[in-house]
Amino acid sequence: GSDRAWVWNTYADYADELPKPELLAIRFLNAENAQKFKAKFEEC
Repeated sequence: GSDRAWVWNTYADYADELPKPELLAIRFLNAENAQKFKAKFEEC
């Protein structure tokens, strides 16, 4: 793992009639930005 990256699963592909699960990932410049993203993500 990395303290600068997050990976999660979600139903993000709605191109067809049924939504498909997708694996999403994001990498940040530094661990501080990754922690800020995590805090906002968990608010939602």
